Amino acid sequence: RMFDNYENDKVSVIIPLYNNEKYIVNCIDSVLNQKYKNIEIIIVDDGSTDNSYELVKNKYKNNEIIFIKQTNQVPSAARNKGITYATGKWIMFLDSDDRLEKRAIEVAITNSKDVDLVVGGWNGVYSNKIEYYGPKVSETLTGWQIKDLATYLLSNGIMFTSSNSRIPSIEGPVAKLYLTKVIKENNIMFPGDLQYAEDLVFNYNYLQLCRKVKIISVSLYEANR
Repeated sequence: RMFDNYENDKVSVIIPLYNNEKYIVNCIDSVLNQKYKNIEIIIVDDGSTDNSYELVKNKYKNNEIIFIKQTNQVPSAARNKGITYATGKWIMFLDSDDRLEKRAIEVAITNSKDVDLVVGGWNGVYSNKIEYYGPKVSETLTGWQIKDLATYLLSNGIMFTSSNSRIPSIEGPVAKLYLTKVIKENNIMFPGDLQYAEDLVFNYNYLQLCRKVKIISVSLYEANR
């Protein structure tokens, strides 16, 4: 069948990097090895004092990767900086010690038609097991359901337990597709002055602008635990 246009939308993957020689190569390779190819990789080094920035700059000098270096601040500031460089229709956040599942972007994009946010699950990779955290069912949320989700975030987000909540992976910024235009036009940022829960504030503000949210019960992301 003819591909709908949306199935080739560019995705900007923003990776904050701080002192992570151990995992950063695995992380970047997980994006380069995606089956889906219309991807822009943005690496924001937050003042690393080890060799990780030089390592990736040399190793990936022949790949089209945007490298940005800033003095050490906080992960929030690195993500905000990455947003300003993003040119994709969608933004996906990835932490430098984690990796994307093999078909993560393809699966997310396939579920992105006519929605403002795609929320997937993630796998926690422990030394002896892999545990899935995330939606148990796939569904599309509109109207009051989105307001409910935002309220839920405020009431439960900080004291979060993944086992008993309806949509366990909502509070962090990973395993999601955000519309770049919505973020930029409404100046949504990760607040830099919070000790924790800056992701929650970002998601709460973003949800206020969503008309339709697609929840998928699939892991898009592997987090080293």
